[in-house]
This record gives sequence, structure tokens and C-alpha cells, in this order.
Amino acid sequence: MNEIIAKYSKMLIDLTYSEKLRFSSTLGDELPREAGVYRIFKFDEDDEISIFVGRSDDLRRRIHRNHHIGTKSVSIFRTKLLRQKNIQNELQVTKYLHKSCGVQFILIPDLRETIMFEHFAIAVLQPIYND
Repeated sequence: MNEIIAKYSKMLIDLTYSEKLRFSSTLGDELPREAGVYRIFKFDEDDEISIFVGRSDDLRRRIHRNHHIGTKSVSIFRTKLLRQKNIQNELQVTKYLHKSCGVQFILIPDLRETIMFEHFAIAVLQPIYND
């Protein structure tokens, strides 16, 4: 048990210290088409607040195509922003992401590991838009 906790703790450190990418017009070019776990965060003065953690078998598709430029029909994250931030439309969601948010990720090729680590990261980081 301690080995598993130590392993996921190291992975969480790797995630939170990975490169911080801004939501921008070039985000799609900066993301791999590989499996992994990602953290969306809000820049808040001197701190960063985790607002969503997820996993995908294609990080570029999920983060860029679904969350960044997609619609609420393909992104529960966008749906939650529309409801809870009182943002009026999809364009305002994208503007909010560009102005206030960033994303980090780590690659995890094994599906089981990805699922297990996603749950661990959600439990520890307590992102506000994950249920």
C-alpha cells in the first residue's frame, strides 16, 4: 500500500511541476496525441487553483478540441463553467480560459494506471469542477 501511495505521490509532483501551458491559439500544437492525466488550473494572484482534473487516451483531442474550443455537448468542464461561473455563452468560456487558466499534463500509457492516478489526483487536489 505504501508503495502505491509513494508512486502516485511522485506522479502528482511530476504533474504539478510539469510545463504550464496557457490556453491560447497555439495550445493544440503543444499537446501530444497520447494518453495521460491533465490538470486545468486558474491563475489566482500568487497561487494556482486546481479547477479540473481529467484523463484521456488523446490529450490533444480532449484538452484542445473538447475543453478549449469545443462545446458543452462534448465537455462536462465547459458545461460546469457555463453553470457555475455564470458565463453566458461558449465564446465567453473560451475567453475565460484564455484570460485565466492553464493546463498541465503527464503521459501515462497504461489505461488502468491512468484511471487510478486520475482518482488519486482528484482526491488530493480537490479541483472545484470535479464532482
